[in-house]
Amino acid sequence: MTDEWFNEYMFRLVVEKKYVPADILELLDKKPQKLPAWDPMFLPEE
Repeated sequence: MTDEWFNEYMFRLVVEKKYVPADILELLDKKPQKLPAWDPMFLPEE
């Protein structure tokens, strides 16, 4: 799989915590923010 393939087809990725850097794991301790349905993240790509 190439970087381009991941950019095209991947939305989620599951990784064991032991492989994730500590600074990234700290993000899991934050309270999630609920995005509104009209948020740009949910717009189709052009």
